[in-house]
Amino acid sequence: MMLVLGVYTLFSFLYVIFLGRVRKAWWSLRQANVEQPASVSFPFVTVIVPVRNEAQHLPDLLNDLLAQDYPDDRWELIVVNDGSADGSAAIAADFFHSHPNRGGLLNLPDREGGSKKQAVAMAIANAKGEWILTTDGDCRVGPSWLTTMAQGMSPGRTMLAGPVNLVGSPDFLGILQTAEWIGLQCIGAAGIYRGRNFFCNGANLAYRKQAFTESGGFTSSKKRLSGDDTDLLLQFSRSWPVSIGFQSGTGAIVETFADDGIGSAFSQRHRWASKIPVALTTFTLLISLIAWLSHAGFLAALCIMFFSPIAAFVVLPVFFLKVLAEYLLLKDGADYFGHRVSFGLILAAQPFYALYITLVGAAAVFLPYTWKGRKGR
Repeated sequence: MMLVLGVYTLFSFLYVIFLGRVRKAWWSLRQANVEQPASVSFPFVTVIVPVRNEAQHLPDLLNDLLAQDYPDDRWELIVVNDGSADGSAAIAADFFHSHPNRGGLLNLPDREGGSKKQAVAMAIANAKGEWILTTDGDCRVGPSWLTTMAQGMSPGRTMLAGPVNLVGSPDFLGILQTAEWIGLQCIGAAGIYRGRNFFCNGANLAYRKQAFTESGGFTSSKKRLSGDDTDLLLQFSRSWPVSIGFQSGTGAIVETFADDGIGSAFSQRHRWASKIPVALTTFTLLISLIAWLSHAGFLAALCIMFFSPIAAFVVLPVFFLKVLAEYLLLKDGADYFGHRVSFGLILAAQPFYALYITLVGAAAVFLPYTWKGRKGR
């Protein structure tokens, strides 16, 4: 019993310290972005949108892209159809028929086996842009998205990650997904700001085409379905560790949508977490273990409290300190993304979230995941 409580206490304190450092770095990043003068250059950018069964959302994204305030002659759009079984390809084809100077549609051949990474690589091979900027077919972007991201494309930079906002339903599952997403965004952005590059999102990611080619592209991880973002981030970090940035200007925010069911939400998190065992660095391993053991330890501590109530004198103070650290970070992130979080919500979600983290972490190591009809690990 004492060993379990000791592990829970130790890793919870380490987790609290980590969240405190993330919060400090997030504030520094936001302040640095405010103080940094905007670039006036307009590099030629190729926007790449890989799509697989996104007919429901793709028209909205295409309309958003048409409304960009970036100079029309300084960017192009490439949509790659990755084996869609719905009307995604037809929607994109109609769009380019109406706007022939905007770019074009590519269809990923069946012989490629199909994956998001294959789709992105195919588009890059056909891209004219100095910079590549990727997003997903189920996203929405504001009119200043391209302009704001381009402001961070400075001469000494090879990669620029951007913020992604999760729009969820007002029910408990939607709020929980949004809160978790805010935390991930803050952690990823803070890590990049501090030179600890371990997380970004392909729904808003820019990089130089030349750097992509020089790094070998997706060669080292092309057999994996997932990781078109984080794997590439780690690959760039090995070659250009100090040339990676994060654009925190609110005009750069991309919106995506939360899953509407527990099963699909778990499956998506399983896919995200599956990147960790394959693309481990010492720092990523350490942070992953701290987070997992603090949450799994909490579940074990609850069981101990049930049989030995006196353990509450150890468990509860540590528990409330952890909840407070999470709340302070999530509140900062929620203010940035235009959401609201409450201490009561974070408190009430703890048992569910601890169970979820424990199960997802175990599944990522031992079980394959499914993504849009495809299985991967």
